[in-house]
Amino acid sequence: MISEDWPLQDYYQNKKREKFLTNFPIEFWSKVTTSRALRIFNPLRVEIKTDPDSNSNESAQSFGKTNQFKDLKEGLIILFNFSQHFQHEKSKEEIKLLATLLVNEYFDVDEKVNIQHLLEELSVINNELITEIVQIVLCNIKIEALPQQKKYLSVRRACIEYLSNHLNDSIEFFINIQTPASLLSAMLLHFEGQDSKNRSEIWEVYLRVVENNEFFWSYNLQKNLDDYQFLWLTAGILAQQKLPLDSFKLAVNRIKQPTEGWGVQNKELYKMDKRIVHLYTVGTMASEWLLAQERKEEAVQLYNYVFHKTTNYLRKSIPYKNDYINLLITELWARLPLIKPSDYIDITLYTIPLYDEYKHILLALTELYKNSHNKMSVRLIMREIHEELFPVEKLIYAHDENILNWYEQFNWWEE
Repeated sequence: MISEDWPLQDYYQNKKREKFLTNFPIEFWSKVTTSRALRIFNPLRVEIKTDPDSNSNESAQSFGKTNQFKDLKEGLIILFNFSQHFQHEKSKEEIKLLATLLVNEYFDVDEKVNIQHLLEELSVINNELITEIVQIVLCNIKIEALPQQKKYLSVRRACIEYLSNHLNDSIEFFINIQTPASLLSAMLLHFEGQDSKNRSEIWEVYLRVVENNEFFWSYNLQKNLDDYQFLWLTAGILAQQKLPLDSFKLAVNRIKQPTEGWGVQNKELYKMDKRIVHLYTVGTMASEWLLAQERKEEAVQLYNYVFHKTTNYLRKSIPYKNDYINLLITELWARLPLIKPSDYIDITLYTIPLYDEYKHILLALTELYKNSHNKMSVRLIMREIHEELFPVEKLIYAHDENILNWYEQFNWWEE
């Protein structure tokens, strides 16, 4: 396992240094991927004696024009050979992390990444070390914006395929780190290998991650970005539990419920709310996984539990000012016709009057309409609510054009 004293993130954030390791062999500098990579080797602080080469300066000046992958491979060979001179474990960890940064530099270039070729070639050099490097690389891939999507999806896909030959060891590695990125990698490997013996451990680590005060996720989800994948795959892990509903109930009890009153800080309430919403969203998605596994009764039981918990949760005053609750509403109501195909209209007629916020009603019925096979009934329900509540809503938000403009996007009940 990587020493806690030498986290990759610290190296990556501190690549820019005031001094460079100028006494490192010039032959090495001619073989690294880009000039940016030169900066990452300063933490070694090692002096190497070499004979000067009359062609070194010319080589160093032309390295930027050479093939980047060839330079990367040759640079890593030198680095791996260099690591053999060290007996101290911390020094070996430094070498491994610096090699990982070189690989990351390769991923960051603008040209097309030939990741399959890269891993095949590097595994010949040092298979054990490359496996560890790939594990670290995966822990630091975060797809948070669409411009990153194409490149990093291919990098992640190739890394997962490579580690499928080291399945259990790699899953354990990712589980032990206990970060959202590492846990996502563990789940990707878990489903890649169709291996369910880690399911309980992965679910437990998920709960620890969610309970962490620093846990952050974006509620503006898109299916190819990591926050959505994290939710969806966690739901799959929950669906694999022996008794999903029991596991979920225990998880809900572990998350501290927000309270109100003196001494309660809004920041802490916000963190607790986001944990609850994340967990409820996982439960909602897990019902779909169970249905796909032909475990209909369990799917209905889990969905009913989440549905009622969410309805009660929305009646509290806390979530109204926070947009992340919108995600839970949309994910929940989008699946209502799927889970309850015969009586979802009756459920809607009973539940919607319990919602206090027009915005929540609008989101719920919009998702229901998209997924309904009885669109006329949903349209009539929405039309009646709109005529009753929207005039009041316009008065409340007369000062806020953004909200009113947002409302104008919805008119499907008038079709």
